[in-house]
Amino acid sequence: MKSPFLIRMISVVNINSFDFNLLRVLDALLEERNVTRAGERLHLSQPAVSSALRRLRQAFEDPLFVRAQRGIIPTPRALALAPAVREVLARVGGMIDSRPFDPATADLAATVGANDYGQFSVIAPLLRILRGRAPAMTLRVVPLDADIGRQLQNHKADLAITLLTRPPPGTHSVPLFEENFLCAARIDHPALAGGGLTLDGFCALDHVRVSPANARLTDPVDQALAARGRSRRVVLTVPNFFLLPRMLRHSDLVSVIPARLARYFDWTISAVPPPLEIPGFTMNLVWHEHTHDSASHRWLRARMLEAPRMEG
Repeated sequence: MKSPFLIRMISVVNINSFDFNLLRVLDALLEERNVTRAGERLHLSQPAVSSALRRLRQAFEDPLFVRAQRGIIPTPRALALAPAVREVLARVGGMIDSRPFDPATADLAATVGANDYGQFSVIAPLLRILRGRAPAMTLRVVPLDADIGRQLQNHKADLAITLLTRPPPGTHSVPLFEENFLCAARIDHPALAGGGLTLDGFCALDHVRVSPANARLTDPVDQALAARGRSRRVVLTVPNFFLLPRMLRHSDLVSVIPARLARYFDWTISAVPPPLEIPGFTMNLVWHEHTHDSASHRWLRARMLEAPRMEG
């Protein structure tokens, strides 16, 4: 049975002459609200997107978007069409995915939401897998939105790599890997000599702290120290982990970092267990219901589960 949204959309276009590829452009414009970004998402030039928009305006007899100070704003007609556009694209995608799936020839273009550590631990090794087994597949990595459920629902991302332990409504999730923390410093740092580090010594050192991606979260190291009535001296706070190896290599600073990051940079830094228990974390893969049964997405999700276990 056709939805009311779909019936309404079909009633205003000539099915025999309408190019349904234009709906991909309309969907991207609705999401991005910017012609250039919509083109990047679809791998189209700006003139090609502008041409498609002219054809859409003719087909629906509506401007669809008006220029704003930054980007474009959808008209009421465009906003009303949005649910039907997504439904048509989802149904067509389901029809295509019903064909036998061959990763060697599949040309899936997937968008993944991930922070810096998700990119390091999953996306980097995943790319090696795809180059060997699915060379026509392409990935686009975007930052995680504050509302991951809406980001997936609105097709701004097909998958999300996140610390979220409870999947948002309408989504599925699976753990990618468990991670713990190590205390890292330059290779010849005297405080780490012999592989031991006391709590007093740990608190007396100058620390670099990585600020949590969510500003509302407490740093797990400071939280663990506070539980024991202790604190550390933080002389520098940085937004991500990837500044740390260079900083630590040429200073007496120390930092608490994820274990797999320490192993990857073991040629330039050394790492030992911290002198107190610091809870680790689970990195999870989340996706929306509308891609759950897709053969291509099932294959890609399986490879993403495989990627964090690769060495190097």
